[in-house]
Amino acid sequence: ASAVFFFKRLGDLMREADPPLTQQLVTEVGLPSLTKELTRSPEKRECLCEIIYSYTQEDTLNHLLVLRALKEKMGDNLPVYVSCLSCLIAQDAQLGLLDEHLLDLYVYYALVAMQNSQPRIRVAGISILSTIVTCTSQHQSIVALIPNFGALANDEWWEVQAQLLLLSAHLLSKLSVVDHHENATEESDDHSTSGKAIDQAVEDAATANEEAIESLLAIINRLFVVSSSKNVLQVALSALVHLLSEYTNLLPMFVTVLLEQPPALRQRLLHPTEVEATSAPDRTLGRRTYVMGNSSRMYEEKCISSLWPHLDVAKTLTRQVEASALERLELEHMEVLEASLPDVFDVVEIDEWLAMFDKVKQYVFASLMDPELHLHSAAVVKKFWLCSTERVSARSIEASKKNLLQALRFLYSGGADRARVNEELVLGFLRELKERGGNVQLEVTSVVESFQETHPEEYKLSQLSTVFS
Repeated sequence: ASAVFFFKRLGDLMREADPPLTQQLVTEVGLPSLTKELTRSPEKRECLCEIIYSYTQEDTLNHLLVLRALKEKMGDNLPVYVSCLSCLIAQDAQLGLLDEHLLDLYVYYALVAMQNSQPRIRVAGISILSTIVTCTSQHQSIVALIPNFGALANDEWWEVQAQLLLLSAHLLSKLSVVDHHENATEESDDHSTSGKAIDQAVEDAATANEEAIESLLAIINRLFVVSSSKNVLQVALSALVHLLSEYTNLLPMFVTVLLEQPPALRQRLLHPTEVEATSAPDRTLGRRTYVMGNSSRMYEEKCISSLWPHLDVAKTLTRQVEASALERLELEHMEVLEASLPDVFDVVEIDEWLAMFDKVKQYVFASLMDPELHLHSAAVVKKFWLCSTERVSARSIEASKKNLLQALRFLYSGGADRARVNEELVLGFLRELKERGGNVQLEVTSVVESFQETHPEEYKLSQLSTVFS
């Protein structure tokens, strides 16, 4: 890293002193050696590409000249050249240099790459298109290419699938049927011939937009299924989370896929480490590779639980649990349920949250006595019972205090067919509720006293009396 910084800084200083000579130096002297290293060391390509551009004059024409010089030095080595382009385009976009000439070059090689027999080249080609969509305002030029990259939806290589999902998600986020319809409404007041022509043009654009959206959703629905590679799905979960509010039809599969992911992968998206959470204000948890070696690209993971529509996710999960008629919730259900709860309940959504809680309360309180699920269940109960909004707290307590009593009965008098949580954890949970005071304290006291009356022997053998000491 220090060597890269040194050469980049040196290039910047030399370019400031004599831009043409510096560029001539890198194209005539530097590129032959750099080309060999770019070919030899895939893991260094991104850094080497940054160095090349640090010696290049920062305008479209000169960047175009350097790209052509790089191609000339590489000859027929298309895989390495396209891989370099997928790195260099991000720098061009950052500098605002992607005019029609540079775009033509990048799009041309992206199209060539996507037809190549080597999967890594196809991956680089799709990546170039993704960068154009995310880093420029030229996404409409990529819409026209949907038939080209859509043809790769049947590609069996996992990273091609991952890149296709990324590209489709990025492009879908740029397209909005609503915006086009609003524009059409605004134009409709003009009844002149020119006004009607404009209306027709806007309507045609809206139709084309809707067709593009349908095509992109078809690509996503083809690839975003539980049978796909876990790596592909991990990439997709971070890529698609932004779309859930607008494209609610993605929610059922999104939740299903999330539940099916291996615990380590799922937990990484739901519960980032404290360091990751504080160092990533944009909810990006960093770039990761999913395959050992230097053949795979790096992918951003996001804290999806801070980006998704909480209520929609919770309701989708609840519907799936009800439809499955599960006897009990598993770890994945409790993790997603807990993560679906917002920091603060939106006032206009309170009734829907209470309805959701009413549907899952039996599962949640049963999980309270499970050693693996206790902490997740306790967090869900506390979110409702200890809510600062009195309506949420009072109604959730009233609706579920019988479930707490049933859970205590299971803990102290159930059979030996299932593992039970350590009693001390339950006692600590009850004390925390009681210490809130007010209505919560009264209801917890009432539940424990009811248990004492109905199960006196079990109560004597328990430590429940310490809750009040």
